[in-house]
Amino acid sequence: DNIDILLFFVNLAEYPLYLFEDFYTNRMIESLNVWNEIGNHPKFYNTRKVLVFTNRDVFKERFENKVPLNNVFPDFK
Repeated sequence: DNIDILLFFVNLAEYPLYLFEDFYTNRMIESLNVWNEIGNHPKFYNTRKVLVFTNRDVFKERFENKVPLNNVFPDFK
């Protein structure tokens, strides 16, 4: 019950990939949804939260090789 901080890691490089289980759900969106569910849980109301994005190098490589972000995030311009 004495949780000081909640750390959650999201792999940036997974933005163009889909879950193994259903092939329709984007991995990054799923990770962010899980983060939202956990982070908004009443148990963590007074807990500091840190969201860490990992694999920036692979993300940059994929982004530079023209895997557009707006395929996953349509509002991105």
